[in-house]
Amino acid sequence: MTNQTKNNTQTEKNELNTESLTINEHLKNQLNRNIEEWMYSGLYGLDFNFYSGLNLWTEIKESDYWYMLECMPPLKFDGSNFLVCEPLTYKTHACLIKVNDRFFGKYMNIEEYNINSYSEYIKEVKLQYNI
Repeated sequence: MTNQTKNNTQTEKNELNTESLTINEHLKNQLNRNIEEWMYSGLYGLDFNFYSGLNLWTEIKESDYWYMLECMPPLKFDGSNFLVCEPLTYKTHACLIKVNDRFFGKYMNIEEYNINSYSEYIKEVKLQYNI
């Protein structure tokens, strides 16, 4: 077996199958993940969480937060929280926020995003991450 074949086999074993995870298992994986690992790092983790069907707040790297803020003008912006201009789907955009020097994101429908709900988003993050 070549090294490449071994690496591919190991990668397949390490991939998460979100369909087989319970909500509690998914939350445990979410809270204990290493945001420096490829699959969960930054925006990959945000996408993975969205496609899992649970769409919880996902911790991202500070560099990803700034990249998304600076690459294109935000659709909506209020100092620390913003809605990314480029949609994931027709009306689904990433909402990124800063909470206690940590950065989080969540995909949401443009109609459900409310720039005045920043304090509610912070409460959701603090409750989800016990901070």
